[in-house]
Parts: sequence; structure tokens; C-alpha cells
Amino acid sequence: IKTARALGVTSPLDPGDPTMALGTGEMTLLELTAAYAAVAANAYPLEAHGLPRGEQGWFERLATGPSSFSRGTHGAMEAMLRQAVQSG
Repeated sequence: IKTARALGVTSPLDPGDPTMALGTGEMTLLELTAAYAAVAANAYPLEAHGLPRGEQGWFERLATGPSSFSRGTHGAMEAMLRQAVQSG
């Protein structure tokens, strides 16, 4: 749940749900999309939106840029998602 919150999920989450890591919790499509996109980009939190936004300047990106996972955490999250797709 702590990681979901870091990825920008604000919907209520059930701590006893083992399938939550697969996105089975009740949340908006934008929250789910932003969370998966953050894992893929290794940058969080990402703000999902329906229409393209204007590009930020270099200083704004520097001051408000996203955080990132450690290499090990990012690799572990990708491996978990890959295993879920391959093995169910």
C-alpha cells in the first residue's frame, strides 16, 4: 500500500487483498494507468491525463521532477509484473 501511495494511488485499498499488486483494487483507470506507467518509466508519481500537456521548461522539470525507484526495486517490480503475466 505504501508503494501504491508513492505511485499516486489515492483510492481506498484493502491491506488484506493479495491480488492488489495486479491492479485488482477499486481505483480509477487514470490512477491504475499512472501507477503502471510510473513503474515502466521508473519515475513517480506520474500524472495521467487524457490530452497532451505543454512541455515544462528545464528549470521546472528540475525543481518539480519525478522521483525514481532504486535499480533493485525497479527490477523487482518489473519481474513481479512479468511473472504475473506469464504465470497468472
